[in-house]
Amino acid sequence: MARALRIAVSAINFFLFSSLYIAFVALVMVHETTRLLLHEPASRTLLAFVFFSTLCSYNFHWYLSPAQTTEPDRTRWTRLHPRLHLFFFLAGASGAAYYAFSLQSYWNFLWPPAVLTFLYSAPLINHPVFKWFRKWAFGKTLYLAAVWTYVSTVLPVWTSSSEVSSAFPFFLLSRFTLIFALCLLFDRRDREEDRVQGIRSLVTLVSLAATDRLLTGTLIAFGLFTLMLARYGFSTPVVLALLLPGLLTAALSEKAKSTDSDYFYYGLLDGFMMLSGCITFFLPI
Repeated sequence: MARALRIAVSAINFFLFSSLYIAFVALVMVHETTRLLLHEPASRTLLAFVFFSTLCSYNFHWYLSPAQTTEPDRTRWTRLHPRLHLFFFLAGASGAAYYAFSLQSYWNFLWPPAVLTFLYSAPLINHPVFKWFRKWAFGKTLYLAAVWTYVSTVLPVWTSSSEVSSAFPFFLLSRFTLIFALCLLFDRRDREEDRVQGIRSLVTLVSLAATDRLLTGTLIAFGLFTLMLARYGFSTPVVLALLLPGLLTAALSEKAKSTDSDYFYYGLLDGFMMLSGCITFFLPI
């Protein structure tokens, strides 16, 4: 029994900390966008590109991440498996490059998230030129949320020839505010660690009370934008499914402030981004 439990934990850690999990999250989000806004199946080429790009960018980030003052589960896994991060970074880069050639007519839409993703990890590169970015990293909360929104929402729409639903602006704002709220919780957790590393994120520049007020305001905005979708033909079950991750984020925000658990953050909170997609997959639209 103990051996089976160790194997199960090792498998979960591998799936979660190798970033295969977050790459799968990205796939579900892209699929949800195409189904709800374009009423068509997601492009397999685009799905493959998004999957490998996510795998590449996240493993690049974690491969560069320095040791922390504390050693939570993910940091320990990263320290023990640097070659796996390097492997998945190279595999992701190769896969993204391969499928990018099939999307070459859309390259103007592909390079912005690539640049922004690099800027997110640039402060971790041990070189004076890139260390300079640390003092300007205050926007990382905003542009990480922007990249996720762009890749999972804007990119599927701009790379499709189908007519997009008139609900697109509110769907975009709903998704952005949800992701931004989740990013605030992550950065709130990493506040002291960012200060130690000299990274000036939005959360390190304001008080915790101000961060909490911003989180509350963001979640309220998320609720309003999501409810507006009902005026554009979204059924009540679909709207409720889209609301659910925001409601759960609000309900668990106090828990998030009192735990450093990597399973809570990288498993549960990251999973909230795909929760509605998993539900709406089974709902008529």
